[in-house]
Amino acid sequence: MPAPSTSISMRLPDDVLAELDSRVGLDGMRNRSDVIRQATRSYVRQLPSLPSMDTVTIQLGSAVRTRLATLYELRGITAADAALQGLLNYIDAAIAEELGDVDEKLQSRLQSKRAETLPSKEYTE
Repeated sequence: MPAPSTSISMRLPDDVLAELDSRVGLDGMRNRSDVIRQATRSYVRQLPSLPSMDTVTIQLGSAVRTRLATLYELRGITAADAALQGLLNYIDAAIAEELGDVDEKLQSRLQSKRAETLPSKEYTE
């Protein structure tokens, strides 16, 4: 038996209503109300748990969803955990690459300055 619910009234622009209607009949959505309920649930679930947090939405195709399902079966890693780990790895690699470029430039500059410096007798003997 479905949980009790409250009826509400809302206004939507025609273009949004047309998009909503295009979802009716997909993924078990029988009518506009089903689509709105599912959209509202998805929206509420994706809200960050803390005000200082942010949420990123990634659209996944069927091939990626299949691979994520396999990952979950093998290691128990959820799609959200995999996405977060991938993002952290990407950020770390990008920062390391930038720092590596800076380090190479600094090393090159150091070598050129060393070449410009005249050796001193007290340090070369």
